[in-house]
Amino acid sequence: MDDIQLEVELIRLFNIVCQSAADSRERTKAVNRFLILCQQSLKLIKSNHPDYPHALNQTWDWLGTNIQNFKPTSSSWIESLQRWINGYLYWRIKDLIPTTPPPLSLEQPIGNDKVNLTYKDLLRDEKHEFSLLDNLIKEEEAEYLKNVIEKISLYVEKDPDNILRNFYPKGYPKCNCQLLIKRLIFKKPPATLADIAREFDIKYQSLNTCWQHTQRQNCRKLLKEIAHKICQDNCYQLGEKL
Repeated sequence: MDDIQLEVELIRLFNIVCQSAADSRERTKAVNRFLILCQQSLKLIKSNHPDYPHALNQTWDWLGTNIQNFKPTSSSWIESLQRWINGYLYWRIKDLIPTTPPPLSLEQPIGNDKVNLTYKDLLRDEKHEFSLLDNLIKEEEAEYLKNVIEKISLYVEKDPDNILRNFYPKGYPKCNCQLLIKRLIFKKPPATLADIAREFDIKYQSLNTCWQHTQRQNCRKLLKEIAHKICQDNCYQLGEKL
């Protein structure tokens, strides 16, 4: 496919995305094809930073949900697109975490930006609206938090009651909650729901529903229940030290 054919095809796919319903099959197919062509053909800025692949994945995730917002700024449609994508990627490279990670904090996000969960959220008792670690002495917070997170990670890895392995989108037992939590929360750098959906050939919306449905049981809720139980079992109660 030469440059002219590439531009014609990208414009065709772009129009389908803009004219299709957000959850339609046509839009999903057009987005996937658009991303593949961009990944294969566009000249994107590079970085030697070890976390560059994470910045690149963030860029593809962003593009997949924002294609319809693209507006050409020059006579060359494809050059405008390339500049638009590189503009976002440039700032994601700038945002890459430093080589020496900062101390753990209750307000620190876990997983990637789509997971939208902090350690404080994870350890929150929703019935009483407080964090189980809220009253810990600030100077000791990072040490205690690291201890709690290690216990949660170990529990998820073992899944002794098979609760996580037995919760999955219908027809996809291998893409279960244990795998999702390990990939989205504890993997460094974390995967994204879009990555996992492509790997298991499962609809993104089905996977997202399994992860964080607002009205039914979901993986995030199971993870928070596990975290709460571990805090209770280890006497990490409000107002008490670990």
